[in-house]
Amino acid sequence: MNNRVFIIATAGLALVLGIVLIYLNLNINNLKQTNPEPINTVNPTPTMSYSQPQNQQNPVNQEDLPEPTFTGANPNQELPDDEIERIEQTRSLRNSVPINTEYFSIEYDYSRLKFIVTLTEPKTDSETQFNNWLDANYPKVRKSDFILR
Repeated sequence: MNNRVFIIATAGLALVLGIVLIYLNLNINNLKQTNPEPINTVNPTPTMSYSQPQNQQNPVNQEDLPEPTFTGANPNQELPDDEIERIEQTRSLRNSVPINTEYFSIEYDYSRLKFIVTLTEPKTDSETQFNNWLDANYPKVRKSDFILR
């Protein structure tokens, strides 16, 4: 009994849906026949000009500009060899991460510009192992570049 009601309801719904679709289709066809030409509307779009004006009132003459006395950089300054070595070791370590050992793992956090070291338990032994590893492999990298967890 329930199946019959369901089938009858489904058939009735399909019939109503079919009638609605036919009605809509006929109305669309009638609209196309009554208005065969599209309405020509012009929607202006703004345009921007990036060209320089032709007659500039006050052109800047490069010869009139004063010579800068300080730019913030010293082109004659050379970094000490120790600083260059520290920078190269830091870059090498950053390019080597992630590093995973049984005592610690190292990742680099670009938002903090720090190495994140996760120590395993017991942390005192793991920290000793990490410091020994760091001194043996990257002795110039500053301890302040690390965050121990």
